[in-house]
Parts: sequence; C-alpha cells; structure tokens
Amino acid sequence: MKDLVLIGPGIAGHSDSWRARTGARTAVPGTPDTLRLVDTPGRPEDIEAAHAAGLDAFHASHPLRRADFRLLTMDMDSTRITIEC
Repeated sequence: MKDLVLIGPGIAGHSDSWRARTGARTAVPGTPDTLRLVDTPGRPEDIEAAHAAGLDAFHASHPLRRADFRLLTMDMDSTRITIEC
C-alpha cells in the first residue's frame, strides 16, 4: 500500500470524495492545498484522475518512524589501546 499525495487549490476540502474514489484508509489534510490519502492501492489510474482534475499527484512511501531506526554507540577510550585514533 502506498500513500497518494494530492496538491491543488482547496483540495483539503474534498478529502471525503477523494478517499472514497481511491479506496484510501484515511485522508490527512496538510494545508488547504495538500491532501495525503493513506494506504491506497497505488493504482496509476488514481494519479491520472488527479491530473485530469488539474491536481499534482504522486505516490509516496509511508513516512519513517522513530522505531525504524537503531543507534549503536561505541567508546574509543579503551585501556587495551594505547593510542587515540
């Protein structure tokens, strides 16, 4: 599943109709001119329909979450190594 991002004048006011049209799980307005449709099937027809309506559109991967990252830290100060790197 991919998110579909729509950009165009006043698109956020049409979130319900675009959500139903694309089969998205939910619609998240960003600004009055942007709308993110979450978990769409990623069909090219959805982008074509948006372009026909005069909107810019693209498929986006889900945003990264903090849980997607891991951090490993190591200390170079060791009594076994007598020189600093």
